[in-house]
Amino acid sequence: MGEFSEIWDMLRGFAASSEVQFWGTWIALGGVIAVSVKLGLPHYREASEELQKVGEIRDPDGRIKLWPTKIKRMKKSFTALGRSARSAFLALIPIVGVPLAILVLVTVMSDWFFGGQQVVTTGPLQPGSSQYVAELSLYFADQLSRGIFFDAFEVFDIQLTDISAVRENGPYLWMLFGFRVIVDLYVVGLVTLLVRALWGVAINSLRLVNPF
Repeated sequence: MGEFSEIWDMLRGFAASSEVQFWGTWIALGGVIAVSVKLGLPHYREASEELQKVGEIRDPDGRIKLWPTKIKRMKKSFTALGRSARSAFLALIPIVGVPLAILVLVTVMSDWFFGGQQVVTTGPLQPGSSQYVAELSLYFADQLSRGIFFDAFEVFDIQLTDISAVRENGPYLWMLFGFRVIVDLYVVGLVTLLVRALWGVAINSLRLVNPF
């Protein structure tokens, strides 16, 4: 019993060290991101498969003569688009939402994660003030928008807030880069398939209206 108590006290002392807690926190966050992406992938694949099916351009079926039947066939295609949108949203929450929440957490608690190093510029704003909180919220929206709209914000020099990442903090910049990569991968695949699907639905609908 005494040996068990000594081992337990040693483990508690090991877990209580700040270095172990620091690296353990980073490892835990990485695990959360991995699990969230894994949970979102089935919905992402479901949306992709649905969009691929809807985007297939089919030869006109000359046997479909009645307008109610044609309208029913067109409605079926738009219903499939709705199902794919639902699956895409279910994938959005874990794949993009969880990494965004972690980015917010790491930025707000930067003293813990970066040993007191500054991660964003505050300018004349006083940290903790209502205006600072509002600008910081815009900063996170800005980061998300730069991922969703690819490089449009960079090309047209669009910035939602004066708060920006500190260039001297390399680890934080790499974290921002990783977040944008995740968002880009999510958006690029679905946007490409969505454009093809809308084109397929439009062509198939026109062929139903005028099969010859």
